[in-house]
Amino acid sequence: MTKLYFKFAILLEDFSNNDIVHHYGPVFTRWIPDGETDSISLKVDDINAAIKIWFSRMGFVQDGFIEFDYEKREVDPKILSQQAVLEAGPLIGSLELSDISANEINVIVEEKINDEIYIRLGKRIVNLLYPPIIHFIEILRINYGQYWIKKLHKWDSRTESLGNYCHNALKLTWSTDKQTWKSFSPTKQEINLVGRMAADKSFEKYITYEDWISIPEKIEKTPVSLGGVILVSAHQYFDSGNIKQALIEGVTCLEITVSEIIKKRFRDQRNLMDKVTRFLELPLNIQLLVLTATIQELDPKNVNMAIEAIKLRNEIVHEGMEPTNDNINRIEALLSTIKVLLADQVIKLPDSNAGNKLFQNNGK
Repeated sequence: MTKLYFKFAILLEDFSNNDIVHHYGPVFTRWIPDGETDSISLKVDDINAAIKIWFSRMGFVQDGFIEFDYEKREVDPKILSQQAVLEAGPLIGSLELSDISANEINVIVEEKINDEIYIRLGKRIVNLLYPPIIHFIEILRINYGQYWIKKLHKWDSRTESLGNYCHNALKLTWSTDKQTWKSFSPTKQEINLVGRMAADKSFEKYITYEDWISIPEKIEKTPVSLGGVILVSAHQYFDSGNIKQALIEGVTCLEITVSEIIKKRFRDQRNLMDKVTRFLELPLNIQLLVLTATIQELDPKNVNMAIEAIKLRNEIVHEGMEPTNDNINRIEALLSTIKVLLADQVIKLPDSNAGNKLFQNNGK
């Protein structure tokens, strides 16, 4: 067995969200880690693997301040200790594997792209790196409040090749001597564009003429409920592909919406309020089943999948499970069920980009 060394660099600045403050990764004050000297070792469930991460002092001095720059390493330590806000830049790290076989060395050295041995090693590396790195990033985002840090996305073979993920997401390189470094590319660098074709009825999710002329009446009579606000938030997460957050927000919305409906129904019946409180202490899936028996518009198939979504949400929150795209139908059913419960608000849940077409009729 032979040791093999890897380096990676992960960009943490979020270019996709113009609503947040733009930073080059985490922000320090009066100090920044000095490369590998100040590295942190990450826990990994493999006795033959070791992962370390760090930040490098990138930038130069201008007008008495340290300015971040990817290309320059001219940080003055004296100014460093005086400056309040310091940009840390990309997350840099190393992976050391001590059980590399001769066959694995050969396919890498000979650059046998798409070789089964090369691909298997690439998948192993990706699976080793992602969990501890995303956990570290979440600590920076949540424990230290640095919400602007971009998350490392998980590799999905349906959207990009393994080689593309290693090259672009991880900037992964390898070496046998820590002197000469070469790009690690198990496969060709490919991106798969996945799109959805909207049916004609999907366009009805947008604002129609009939919707427009009914808006004044809604402004006058229909207050926006907390359930409605959270439903739109859940839909936004779902539409942007964040199914985990969509699921968490969706179940929270269902819980609030059920409570709103029950309390509204019995708000003038003080003698029943104690029983209402007891009902709301029942498991959410039981509450939903009771409403299904009384609200004809609820689709039992959607309700069944919504109950599965509730269970999935609990597994995510309490057991740390990560949802997969196989759960998309459950989330859609959950949001559709809530939409029926909030029918008095006539909420629509349009796709942000459902494509376009020309209609041949003369309707408005």
